[in-house]
Amino acid sequence: MHIKSLIATAAVALTTAVRADVKPAQLFTDNMVIQRETEAPVWGWADAGEQVTVSGSWGAKASSTADANGKWMVKLQTPEAGGPYDLTFKGNNTVVRKDVLSGDVWLCAGQSNMQLTVSKANNSNEEAAKATFPNIRHFRVGKNASVKPAKDSKGSWSVCSPNTVKRFSATAYFTGRGLHKELNVPIGLINSSWGATSIEAWTALEVQKDDPAVQNIMSEMDKNAAQKKKIKKKNYPGKLFNGMVHPLIPFAIKGAIWYQGEANSHEHIRAEHYRIQLDRLISNWRNAWEQDIPFYFVQLPNFKAAQKNPVETQNVWPVTRDSFIYVLKNTTDTGMAVTIDIGLSKNIHPKNKQDVGARMASTILNKTYGKSTPTSPIFKSCNIIGNKAVIAFDYTGAGLSSKGGELKTFAIAGADKQFVWADAKIEKKDGINVVVVSSNKVKTPVAVRYAWADNPDQCNLYSKEGFPTSPFRTDDWSLAGE
Repeated sequence: MHIKSLIATAAVALTTAVRADVKPAQLFTDNMVIQRETEAPVWGWADAGEQVTVSGSWGAKASSTADANGKWMVKLQTPEAGGPYDLTFKGNNTVVRKDVLSGDVWLCAGQSNMQLTVSKANNSNEEAAKATFPNIRHFRVGKNASVKPAKDSKGSWSVCSPNTVKRFSATAYFTGRGLHKELNVPIGLINSSWGATSIEAWTALEVQKDDPAVQNIMSEMDKNAAQKKKIKKKNYPGKLFNGMVHPLIPFAIKGAIWYQGEANSHEHIRAEHYRIQLDRLISNWRNAWEQDIPFYFVQLPNFKAAQKNPVETQNVWPVTRDSFIYVLKNTTDTGMAVTIDIGLSKNIHPKNKQDVGARMASTILNKTYGKSTPTSPIFKSCNIIGNKAVIAFDYTGAGLSSKGGELKTFAIAGADKQFVWADAKIEKKDGINVVVVSSNKVKTPVAVRYAWADNPDQCNLYSKEGFPTSPFRTDDWSLAGE
């Protein structure tokens, strides 16, 4: 070959080698679910200055130019629920993603109880056998604790089938199944979870670094890392936000589901501070997505030794549950699934994720989709009348019921803050169900608590639809000093 031809061929080969092909972010793969009826952000990387066009086979198209770092992003109008569609990315090369559905996407995050798979849930073989739901898709975010915000995540979309479902998050799957059956739209579940992780790790560092509690955690972890000469662990504040949330932003989602809190429930002060941290995380994620996404969470179940005293003041888990209630009442567009009756005394990972998912789906359908589905009764108000406390609730559905006999685990106290076991009865006042609480040992009641223990295994106040009432307290006394 002539020397000039060799040089020209080499130059073409070199140009081809250094050219960056259009590469969509990892969330945009075959079998994905894209959020329906919105301008969905779609992004990826290419050569700096390269023109990129994204088109959906439903008829939408948008173009962008890659910036100096090679990143590009478009907003693509998505169709009504349906599919399958193709999603095409065209620049110097062409990439086509197949079997794309348009539906509702839920981000499912947290620690081990969100991570727990269908394979480890009750009746896993039977559940798998009937899991032919091709319109439910699951994306497992790769575990990544990162000091800096990660550019992309590992993972891929899986179509729900008897062969794949056992690898899905059980809480996510049973929630998604409930939504899919009721709404008849495709459901995408993005599972970003990691066992034994704290809320500080899932929240961006910049929004919590001024918190003295977080500063203490960082100081202790820095000290331990220096002494052991090891890299800081996954629970270092901000590291999981960087590695497992940041790469998902701003993928269009319908809302978020959170199952975490166990790692923050080892001491009263952290459990009581959890209400501040959960509100902060919600605000952080909403600001990151630039959207007030609905945010749902699972209240911690019963666990550890059975309740012995009217109020177990040394127990920590009721304090965390109280923090969930605080956020539910004080942070907009939130919802909570109550699981106080389906835990296991000696296993922090309850296997009954079917009821967790069913209750969560019912709550989401009620609050986000405006359905008349039930959700758990939540304490609303306490009115002291003579020697009795009259307790009213929100979300009582068709009314309140006592499951298995007389109401249990109610406690009442006077101004001395000494709780005693109380009698409690469901009555009807002004057309609604209330619970009237009293004790002949307390002549002037001041406060009532219900199921205030790590494992109040006899609490039995339900709605008539079978949803358990959340543990609660009517007082605002300091919990850390109990």
